[in-house]
Amino acid sequence: MKYTTNFALHAVLQATGSYGVDVDAMLKRAQLGIPDLHNDPEHIPATLTEQVVKLALQETGDPAISLRIAEYIYPTTLREFSISLLSSSSVRDFLQRLAKYYPAISTTQKLRFVIRQQQGILISHFTEPQISPPVRAVWVEISIAFAVRFIRMVYQPDYRPLRVEFTHAVADGAQRQYQEFFGVAPCFSANRNALFVDGGDLDVPLLTSNATMAAEYELKLSQRIAQMREKNLSMQVYTFLLNQLPGRKISKEDVAQHFAMSSKTLQNKLRKSGSSFQQLLDAARLELANISLSRSDLSLADIAEQLGYNDTSNFCRAYKRWTGHSPRVMPPL
Repeated sequence: MKYTTNFALHAVLQATGSYGVDVDAMLKRAQLGIPDLHNDPEHIPATLTEQVVKLALQETGDPAISLRIAEYIYPTTLREFSISLLSSSSVRDFLQRLAKYYPAISTTQKLRFVIRQQQGILISHFTEPQISPPVRAVWVEISIAFAVRFIRMVYQPDYRPLRVEFTHAVADGAQRQYQEFFGVAPCFSANRNALFVDGGDLDVPLLTSNATMAAEYELKLSQRIAQMREKNLSMQVYTFLLNQLPGRKISKEDVAQHFAMSSKTLQNKLRKSGSSFQQLLDAARLELANISLSRSDLSLADIAEQLGYNDTSNFCRAYKRWTGHSPRVMPPL
């Protein structure tokens, strides 16, 4: 079910090569075949991108490589997605589009845009617990750095966000790189992955605004996402779990019955797509857990019950297995 865009994968390779790394030799040693940028499908398995990011971290030795990768994502890199963003009428509109249409380029994480206390907040929820924590950290950083870089393109070249937060820790000696990129020192080991934008910046008209082009490419993106979900059984099961999970337990038999097939057939079809019922259930539970943890009115016991766990300790163990750290209810902003 999980995929990333082939264009973003090539941005990772370009960034890695900028360190002087022989990318072809690196891929050959790892026995990895990379899809051609123009002849192969635009979307590729998230596991392939994970392998390449791991290699990039090893070969470059740069824990802040995500910032370099973001610099290699150009307006032409993501095609319709980029054009839709660049046509936005305001920073608010830009961030709303970024969150809404992010599934067009990746399902490894979900972006959510909210307004709190006259601040715009772009929050990243990582939805693929099987991907290793170091790679998760890179992808989360790329999404936040990408957002800042594009805001600078459409709004102000020297734009600085109010605050940047990451749930992972910062590597020794890397803090300066992040401060130089964002213009502010990010808060690491925080409760959420988030980009904070001052309310005064949200509704300033953008010079790149184009309502006609924005509407045209919104339609294209909506159609593409719908087609991908319709053709992909794993995505259909994942969506079903997201809709049905809160407040009840969902079994493999329940899901198989909904899709008019036996449990064995469901499992076989999911396995052919590189997934399994348990992986999808874990991913859906993680996404819902992260959303619930951002609410100060829910306790860990409430969240555990909503996700179908018998007690809080079972939920906490599962969450730590998925993310590497214990769940924390986020304090009010």
